[in-house]
Amino acid sequence: MRDHRLWALLAVGLVVHALIAWGNLADPYGRTPINDALYYWQWSGRIADGAWVGTEPFFSAPLYPYLLALLRLAGLGIEGVAILQLVVHIATAGLLARVGRLLFDRRAGLLAAALWLGCTDAAAAHGRLLAGTLQTFLVTLVLEGCVVFWQRRGRRGALRLGLSIGLAALAWPALLPAAVLLAGWALWLGARARGAALILSGAALGIAPATLHNYLAADAFIPISAHAGITFWHGNNPTANGVFAPYEVSSVKSKHAEDALARTRIALGNGAGWGDVSGYFLRRGLAWWRAEPLRALRLGLLKAWLFLSARNYGDMYLPGLERRAGLWPALYLAPLPVAWLALPALVAAWLLLRRDPRRHAPVVLLLLLPFAICTVFWYSPRYRLPAVPAMCLVLGWALPTLWAQRGRPLLLAGGLALALLSGFINRAVGVDASGELLTEVEARAAVLALGQGEPARAADLWERVLARDPFHPVREQLAWMRATHPDAALRDGTRALELARAMDDESGGKDPRRLGLLAAALAETGDFAAAHDAAMRASILARSVGNSGAAATYADWADQFARREPLRVAPRVEPAE
Repeated sequence: MRDHRLWALLAVGLVVHALIAWGNLADPYGRTPINDALYYWQWSGRIADGAWVGTEPFFSAPLYPYLLALLRLAGLGIEGVAILQLVVHIATAGLLARVGRLLFDRRAGLLAAALWLGCTDAAAAHGRLLAGTLQTFLVTLVLEGCVVFWQRRGRRGALRLGLSIGLAALAWPALLPAAVLLAGWALWLGARARGAALILSGAALGIAPATLHNYLAADAFIPISAHAGITFWHGNNPTANGVFAPYEVSSVKSKHAEDALARTRIALGNGAGWGDVSGYFLRRGLAWWRAEPLRALRLGLLKAWLFLSARNYGDMYLPGLERRAGLWPALYLAPLPVAWLALPALVAAWLLLRRDPRRHAPVVLLLLLPFAICTVFWYSPRYRLPAVPAMCLVLGWALPTLWAQRGRPLLLAGGLALALLSGFINRAVGVDASGELLTEVEARAAVLALGQGEPARAADLWERVLARDPFHPVREQLAWMRATHPDAALRDGTRALELARAMDDESGGKDPRRLGLLAAALAETGDFAAAHDAAMRASILARSVGNSGAAATYADWADQFARREPLRVAPRVEPAE
């Protein structure tokens, strides 16, 4: 009967998350990969075309793009990948139920699976071309391996645990130090040295393909990826603010490695190679720590707090704000932000360590490791996500304990209350602010919608942006669309003139681009005489600053307005030079 509960939970979870996945395909972000997601998609395409060994070491975790390449070779596109990630997401829930049952009891396992299925960040991850869903499944597999080893402590279990660590590290390189820590844990349990050695050997065997690739590509010993030191520098430099701060190294993933190597060679000489890059940037970040110890300490505390409380910021995608913006309404079916789980999970982890440290050390380790990564490097919801399986497990044990008033309910209740209040605290102190981020979500989504041939949706998003920020640069795009779009349903001369006149007034009539926009808006309202005059003035101003191409275009517009013909062009902001 109890197994039926789990199957019923997984069946409901599959239906709910299928609706979430379907809603994601209606979201511009869901259909158009950006930043790292775009890089992974392009990288997987190169692999699928035969470039299995590149010309440089890995600067990102390699397992996910190589799996994407296999899926693409099988004929799957973005939608097919999303379906498979949905299946993996549900499988993670089932695996969490098993780990919770083995580690605690059946009730804890069911609750852990339910928390996982209700978590917003985890639900959003399976709709993106990023490694989060794969990472969390593999982390949960490592947790299962730890529980099985704790129960049996055999050589086969040790090797299996090591292999799972190595495989997971190919998707999340930050896990690699856990191989050493879990080998030490095995010795602490009383296992023989052979068991610890098998854990380490299995991990080394698991990452061997990446190590071999890096040697063949760069003639350097790089176990998995060469980007750790650069990531550290991004979070610990003179411009660091707790989140992504790509100081001196390009934030564009495709240029990231080349730029980092060039910077390293400027500092160390042309003899520096790929193997020197990570160490160079790590040393620079540590030097900044030594030079600014108090600032580094405050920054670390901020990053730790963001790990515990942030729900808005994202270095690429902002699913919570997408939901608030109405871009992904189905995401409301997974209503639990990680910020509600993180702090009570840390309290529960502390209680578990007091209760039985040997038994519970692995789950606590896999909760604290992402916390340490975000605190030392920089906060990102992607870096926090691998902690969510462990959060769900410890809360699967702790919440019934709180409900039954056993153990330390006041401490757990206090952690839960602070977690629920953290959003109000952040708004009061200006941390993880949502207003500006929400505006940028809608502005970027409008650009994606235009690229997908949905100008009406783009216009609606631009109007939302301007309702929140009347001076946002999208004014020009919206005014251009309202004045010139071939579709009459998208034109609105009055609105275009309102926006264009305000922008022209701000520039004092001295910006030829804004004068040209004003001319187009005047023509759309039927005031062709004024439109002709504005276009001529725009042409004269453009010529005075040496922009002869734009000057000729504006002169052509003036001739068109003299014939009482409004502009009807594809959406664009300004004439080509």
